[in-house]
Amino acid sequence: MTTPDQPHQVTNVPRTEPVSDRDTEYHAILHKFTRQDTYSPVFIDSADACHFVDVDGQTYLDAFSQSWYAVAGHGCTSITDAISAQAHNLASIHAGRFSTEPRRALARRLLEKLPDSFRRVYFAANGSDAVEASLKTARLVTGRQGVLSFSGSYHGASMAAMSVTGLAYCRQGFGDPVPGTTFVPYPYCYRCPLGLSYPDCGLACTSLVEQAVLTQGPESIAAIIAEPVQAVGGVVVPPPGYWQRIAEIANRYGIWLIFDEIVTAFGRCGSWFAFERFDTVPNVVTLGKGLTSGYQPLSAAVFDEPADNALAGVPFYHGMTFQGHAVACAAALANLDVLEAQSLIERADQLGSQMYGRLTELKARHPCVGDVRGLGAMWGIEIVQDAATRRPFSAGEPFHDPAGHPTDPASWASEQLLRVHRVHIGSAVNILNLAPPLIFTSDDIDQAFTALSAVLAQVDSYCT
Repeated sequence: MTTPDQPHQVTNVPRTEPVSDRDTEYHAILHKFTRQDTYSPVFIDSADACHFVDVDGQTYLDAFSQSWYAVAGHGCTSITDAISAQAHNLASIHAGRFSTEPRRALARRLLEKLPDSFRRVYFAANGSDAVEASLKTARLVTGRQGVLSFSGSYHGASMAAMSVTGLAYCRQGFGDPVPGTTFVPYPYCYRCPLGLSYPDCGLACTSLVEQAVLTQGPESIAAIIAEPVQAVGGVVVPPPGYWQRIAEIANRYGIWLIFDEIVTAFGRCGSWFAFERFDTVPNVVTLGKGLTSGYQPLSAAVFDEPADNALAGVPFYHGMTFQGHAVACAAALANLDVLEAQSLIERADQLGSQMYGRLTELKARHPCVGDVRGLGAMWGIEIVQDAATRRPFSAGEPFHDPAGHPTDPASWASEQLLRVHRVHIGSAVNILNLAPPLIFTSDDIDQAFTALSAVLAQVDSYCT
C-alpha cells in the first residue's frame, strides 16, 4: 500500500523558542477534532472558485466545500465587497440593545424563503449556538426537559449540542452530558436496525421513535431533534414518508420537531431547505454554514408561530455577544444574492445527477464500495471489507495514519486524496463524504472521481 506523502515534521522545541512559523502553529494552537501530538496541517495561502492553494504553491480541489459550507465557492468578490462596505460603515454594534439594517433585512429574507408557519429568527455565530438556542427554547416553552435524538447524529460541540449528538466519540472524555437525552436509531436503510428492507418494511423504524416517547413519557419530552439528511454520520437519506410519520408522532404528543439544517440547507440537498424534499415542516429549523458560504461566522434558529406566541410574554435570558453581527449579516445577504443570481440551488440537483452516475460506476468497479447515497450535492461512499455481507473493516487495521497510528479506512483514504492527489473530501470512519461547492464543473467532477478511483483501488486490495 502506498504511504501518503510525509507531512511536515514538527521539531520538538520549547514553546518559547519556535524554530519556524509552522512550529509556532503546532505549539500555540489547540486544534479541533484531532490528537495534538500528531496534528499536521496544510498551510493555505489563497482560494478561488473550487480550489485552494497552499504556501508552497500546490493547488487542491475542494470537493467538500471545506466543511460542507462553501456552497457559493471561494473568492466571490460580491460577498467580500459587501463585507468590506459594511465593515467600513458599521463593523459591530451590540445586538442586545441595538438593531441594524443588515440584521433586519436578513431576518425578513429568511422568513420569506421559509414556509408561512415560521415567525421569528434568532441569530447566533455557529451551528452549536443555534442548536443550544433551539433546545433551551423548547425547554422554556414546553416546560419539559427531555430530548429525543438519533444515533449517528451530529449537532455541535457545546455541552447541550454535544449531549444530543449520537456519535459517541464526540462525547469521549468530556464527562457527563446534559441529562435528558434518549437516542433512537436513525432510518439507515443500508444497515436497518430491524433487519428489514424498504418499502416492504412499512417504515417500521418509526415505531421505535413512538416507543421511546411512550417509554420516557410524552409529558417529559420537549423536542425531537434530527438532521433531515444525516451528514457527519454518513450522508444517510431517510426513505420517503419517514419524516411525515415522525412529525405526526411529535404533533400527537405536543413535542417540538427541530430540524438541524446547519449542513443541509441553502442548496446542499437541491432545495433551499432539505425538509422541502420530505414534505415535512418542523417547528424549528437551525441554519448555518451555507448561510454565508463561510465568508463570515453566522447561524440562525428559526421558530414557528406557536413558539413565537409562547415566547411573547416570557423573559428570554439567552444570547451571545456577537449574535446578528452586522458584517456577518451583510455577508449572508450577499451570499443569498449569489445563490439566486447564479441559480445555484437548481445547480445542486444537476450536480447530484452527474455525481450519482459516477458513484454508481465506482461501486460497480470497486469491491470496497458497499453503498453510495445522497441528495443534491451531498453524497456518501460507504467502504466495506466484504460487500456481500456488508462487513466493515475492523478498527485500526490494516490502515495507519502518517505517524503510524492505526486509523479507519475513510480517514486513510481522505489523507491519500489530500496528500497525494490534492483533492479534499470529508470522512467519517467508514464513509467518504462528497459535498462540493455548487459551482463545481464537469472538469472538477472528472478530477475528483479519477482520484477517488485511484485511492479506492488501493483499498480494494484488502477486501475479502
